[in-house]
Amino acid sequence: MKKSRARFLRGGVSLRRFLTTFLLPLIVLLGFIYLLVVSYAVYTVVHPTILAENVDPSAYFLKFQDFTYKTGDGAELSAWYIPSKPGSPLILLLPGYGENRTRLLNLADKLHAADFSIVLPLLRGHDRKAEVATTMGWKESEDLKVLLDELRGRKYLESQKLGAWGMNISAFALLQAARQGISFRALV
Repeated sequence: MKKSRARFLRGGVSLRRFLTTFLLPLIVLLGFIYLLVVSYAVYTVVHPTILAENVDPSAYFLKFQDFTYKTGDGAELSAWYIPSKPGSPLILLLPGYGENRTRLLNLADKLHAADFSIVLPLLRGHDRKAEVATTMGWKESEDLKVLLDELRGRKYLESQKLGAWGMNISAFALLQAARQGISFRALV
């Protein structure tokens, strides 16, 4: 019985030799392939495909200012500011994961017609100029604080009437920012 256990295959190959020459390298290779697939998946998630912005607010006959702001870690992100009457409430419209600001221009037009000033920033990982990955909302909330400081410095945010609209990771970033002390009058 012991002799039959010592031999794995009829050809006389031992189990130990089979494991070390065939099975172990196969497991290592499969593990390496798994790590490559997972790494690629993570990379594609934190570096979404950036869609070209073929339209800007002027296509909706809205006057706007394109500006950039520097985040806490040095990334330079861009935003559009669409002014309304002085002292009017300001609404942040944040595009979702894998989206750009052009999808929000129709909503911006409607809100501007209701006398709201609008800011449409690009989040990290979504700006073609900034080579920085998305953090799925974690650092984006810190970026929102920097953006609001920039808006106050530029006198775009004069009143305390601040609202925000976001979806998926931008909504998460807004909730994180609210939790960290930014007081929004409305969050959608």
